[in-house]
Amino acid sequence: MSSLFFITGLLFPNQLATWLGANRVTHEMTKTYLQVILCFSPMFLLNNLMICFVRNDGNPGLSMLAMLLGSFSNIILDYVFIFIFNMGMFGAASATGIVPLVSLMVLSAHIIKNKNPFKIEKSKTGVTYVITGVMHLVVQLLLRHRQEDLSHPDKSVWKRDT
Repeated sequence: MSSLFFITGLLFPNQLATWLGANRVTHEMTKTYLQVILCFSPMFLLNNLMICFVRNDGNPGLSMLAMLLGSFSNIILDYVFIFIFNMGMFGAASATGIVPLVSLMVLSAHIIKNKNPFKIEKSKTGVTYVITGVMHLVVQLLLRHRQEDLSHPDKSVWKRDT
């Protein structure tokens, strides 16, 4: 998933900025921000995954510390990059992109201590989970489509022909 975001940020930043509603005034800033943020998307997704693993692995305090230090580093780096280094929107996006790296460094303490039961193993059932997830998505989309059909006044099951 993050690869898709990464590639989209590299190849289609203009189209994405336009699709998100950027106008003549904001288009260049939006494009810059999207390019930088989407290049960091693998780190954002890995960070969210690791926060969940560490928290569920019995160390919620470390997860909270990682999130807090990441957020505070964003505040500080925004100020430094935007006002001191005069980096503008690129600086703001870079500061935000650095957040998951800070958080992952904090979370790495959980893995380095080697007291965690979390081990990465090759699973034979991984494909099964992917297929189940895709089928769940398809069912949800079909149900949503059906719900939209039923909510339309002309297609309502409650409408009476008199």
